[in-house]
Amino acid sequence: VSRGDSVRRRNRVSRVAPTRDTRPDHGSLAAVRAASRVASRASAGLFGASGRPQLILVGCVALVGWWVPAQFGARWLSTWTSTLVFAIAAAGIGLLYSRLGLVSLTQIALIGVGGWTALRLEFAFDLPFPLVVLAAALITAAVGAVISIPTLRLSGLYLALVTLMMAAGFEEIFNSSGFPNGGPGLLGYQASGELERMNRPGIARSDPAYFRLVLLVTVACFALVWAHDRSEEHTSE
Repeated sequence: VSRGDSVRRRNRVSRVAPTRDTRPDHGSLAAVRAASRVASRASAGLFGASGRPQLILVGCVALVGWWVPAQFGARWLSTWTSTLVFAIAAAGIGLLYSRLGLVSLTQIALIGVGGWTALRLEFAFDLPFPLVVLAAALITAAVGAVISIPTLRLSGLYLALVTLMMAAGFEEIFNSSGFPNGGPGLLGYQASGELERMNRPGIARSDPAYFRLVLLVTVACFALVWAHDRSEEHTSE
């Protein structure tokens, strides 16, 4: 075979060789939305017209609310309460991924923002517990909206990395400033002296009662996520 024939053969192969598609792949997002629709239909079958599944769910929540405080001490009860709080953040991550296919890793950092804000408002103004929670939620939502501006054009791995770095930045801030504990100044932190704790609502003064309250709030948040999925399913249909 002459050299010219081999060159011509290579040129023909290069012309017919498939080129790599560099366009963004939207198939994964479509698959996520399809899986979300399947999960919504499954949940519709589980929580449909029959009232038996709802009664089972209420019974399970009541069992957990009674059994956990009865079996665990104060230290473990605090751990289970924190677990419920993190479960709410996990529900938010799942909702964001199921609806838009996006992965954001700042939920725990925003929990820290909400906790810091609630403590500072409590010690500064001595507000009732519901008002403290509402005000802290609004301020945390505003902070979340501000830090989301740099990530509006990001998705996939880049969004996950940027939000992870933001979460690390919040961790450094919290480690440096500490959480308010009744101290003077803007930060409200003191390393020694009489340390204050945030007052609990009147209906949940004890550790078991507070665990049950957080459990009910967690169930309500998961119910809102489920209702949102159901409304989106009806809209798409």
